[in-house]
Amino acid sequence: MSSPAAAPNSAVDQPFGRNVIWMTAGTLLMGLSGYAFLALVGHGRFDDTSYAALSATYLILSIIGPGVFVAAEQESSRLVSSALARGSATATIVRRLGMLTALLAVVTLLVLVLAAPTLIPHVLKGNIGLLLALAMSVIGSAAVYLLRGLTGGQHRFRRYAVSLLVDGGV
Repeated sequence: MSSPAAAPNSAVDQPFGRNVIWMTAGTLLMGLSGYAFLALVGHGRFDDTSYAALSATYLILSIIGPGVFVAAEQESSRLVSSALARGSATATIVRRLGMLTALLAVVTLLVLVLAAPTLIPHVLKGNIGLLLALAMSVIGSAAVYLLRGLTGGQHRFRRYAVSLLVDGGV
């Protein structure tokens, strides 16, 4: 018995090797970008206090993004993929996921605001701009992880990989 025809642009239609290459390239660039950032701010370019604040900002950003929003990515991917497998529309699911991810971002921003009296003087060495950068990264992470979940759930792995490449490049 033959299997039903795959939908155009599905993961089945795309060569497996290319998806793996694109995903690997995106993941490698994400990792290398962290090393590049630390190398750019290190090596005597900044005084020790500024270097410590920049490094701490990078570390916090690296924890918050994946730590908080990877669950949104995974659940988005699961729900969208499941709906598509059943032949159901995804518009309502996507809307709800967007609202939940936005709520998660707001809660995370509130935690940053509550932590600001400790973060600014002790961790960010008095640099309010770094707290604003963290707040912007929360918003960006929410959007990126939701986008990755939606593209993964739709089996659009090249788009997923492009999001990794853009994220690592930025």
